[in-house]
Amino acid sequence: MKALVVVLACVCLSSCMKLVSLVPDVPRAPLDKLELVMEEGDRITATTSSGTVEILAGKGLMRTYTWDGESRTATLWARRERWNGSLGAYFAGPGEHWKDHHGIRRGVLEEGQQHFNGRAEAIAWIDGQSGDYATVHSSQGLVVSFHKVPERKQLNVVVSQIYIGGRKPSGLPGASDGKLHFDKRSSP
Repeated sequence: MKALVVVLACVCLSSCMKLVSLVPDVPRAPLDKLELVMEEGDRITATTSSGTVEILAGKGLMRTYTWDGESRTATLWARRERWNGSLGAYFAGPGEHWKDHHGIRRGVLEEGQQHFNGRAEAIAWIDGQSGDYATVHSSQGLVVSFHKVPERKQLNVVVSQIYIGGRKPSGLPGASDGKLHFDKRSSP
């Protein structure tokens, strides 16, 4: 009987350790310290070569992603420091955290601002994103990358807002304004 109790205790501890390892030590930074793109109630719809994705901002860092007629939700983690230029939020997609949808069981998600000194630098960054993921951008610098990775059971979504010299740009070349819609929430 003692051996059974010891075995059960080890299994429970092992399971708890696995669960803890899925959730990093995420700071509870105030949202106003983060460089986010969306606020509660905002909705972005983007159509890339991978299909159409809709992102709905919920309370805090909660985001709902809809593609191929189904929705999945994740609460993003605040970045502690700038990573690849962004001081926004992300979700690393630990484990298979979503119910299966056409083979997708996890989301690797990111949202944040990208700040540049000049247009050429911003355009080069967009070109880099487009080389890695199916990406669309607006003439005002909203950028959405949306890509399915079936072999990893993974959905990648990156939402970025470009700033040049501290301002949102206008007239960025190569824009697909018709494939990208940002519905800002109504003011209270």
